[in-house]
Amino acid sequence: MKRIFLGLAALLALAAAYFFMPSILPDGQQVKPVQSLEVDPDDRPHGMLWVEGGAFSMGSNDDLANADEQPAHLVKVDGYWIDEHEVTVAAFDSFVRATGYKTEAEIPHSAGQWQACWPAATPFDAKAANTAGSFIATASGDTKHWQWTQGASWRHPLGPASTAQPTHPVQHISWNDAIAYCAWQGSRLPSEAEWEYAAIAGRDSMRSAWGKNTPEKPAAAVALSAVQPVKSFAANPWRLYDLDGNVAEWCGDWYDARYYKGMGNAVAVQNPLGPSADSSKQLTKRVLKGGDYLAAGPDFSSCRPSARRAMHPSFSGSATGFRTIMTAPMWEAKKVLSKLKKQD
Repeated sequence: MKRIFLGLAALLALAAAYFFMPSILPDGQQVKPVQSLEVDPDDRPHGMLWVEGGAFSMGSNDDLANADEQPAHLVKVDGYWIDEHEVTVAAFDSFVRATGYKTEAEIPHSAGQWQACWPAATPFDAKAANTAGSFIATASGDTKHWQWTQGASWRHPLGPASTAQPTHPVQHISWNDAIAYCAWQGSRLPSEAEWEYAAIAGRDSMRSAWGKNTPEKPAAAVALSAVQPVKSFAANPWRLYDLDGNVAEWCGDWYDARYYKGMGNAVAVQNPLGPSADSSKQLTKRVLKGGDYLAAGPDFSSCRPSARRAMHPSFSGSATGFRTIMTAPMWEAKKVLSKLKKQD
C-alpha cells in the first residue's frame, strides 16, 4: 500500500508541475509521461545543474531595448534544475526511439495549417501544402530570412541531403515538439523569467550577453553559417552553455508584447508564468529567448538576456531548439518513480 501511495504521490506531483502541457500533441500523438528515468549517481538530474532561486531585474530600459522589454521590473524565482546545454540531437533521438514520436516538421500540413505558423515577413510557398518540411534560416546583416524547405527536419537540418550530428543542439523543433519531449523526460520548459535569470547568472550589468560591453567577435556560437556542437564555447558564470547563441530556445510562456507594462514597481513578481491565453487577448505565439548561430553584430542585440522573440507553437526552423528544467518537487517525484521501476 505504501508503495502504491508513493507512486501515486509522485505522479500527482509531476502532473501538477506540467502547467505548460497542451491537451493535444501534434497529429494526435500520445506520449506516455515520465518514461525517461535516468538518475545520476550524484543525486542530480542527468545533465542538469542547480540554480539557486533569487530576485533579479527582468527586462531592460537601456537604449538597445525594444518596447516589449520595457520596463525593467523586479522578479523573484524559486530554485530549479536546468540543462547545462541545449537538448542535443542524441538526446532527442533517444526520445524518438523510445516513443516513435514524429515532429511537426515530419508531418504533412495543409495550406491552412502552414499559414497559421508561417513567418510574417516570408511569402507563402504554395508548394508547402500537404507536404512535410521546415524553415531554414539565412541572414543578411541583422535581418533573418526563413526559407521553407521540403524534407528539412531535426534529422535533416539543412534539407534531405544533410544529416544531423549527435552533439549538435537539436534543430527544427516546435514548441509542441519540445513539450512532448518534456512529458517523456519528466521535465518542463523554463518560464521566460527562469530562462532570463539563468542567462544573467548573477551579473549586475547585462546590456549585452557578455556584460557591460559586447566584444567585436564574441566567443559564442553567433555570426556563423551553422550550429556548433554544444559546449564549444565558454560557459556563463553559472556553468551554463549557449544561452547566448547556437539556437533560440523555447520558453513555456505565451507572448504578449504588452505583458511588462505596469510592472515597473518595487514589489517583486513571484515566479511569473507569462500572460494567460484568454480569448480577449487572442494570444497565438510562444516566447523564444537567446541568440542563435546567425545573430549578427555590432550589438548582437538578439543575444541580450532581456531580448524577446515569439513564434507560433507549431513553427519550427533551423534556429529553434530548447533546454529543459525540473523543479525540486519534480525531481523528487522522478526519483521515487525510478526506485519503483527498479523494484518491478
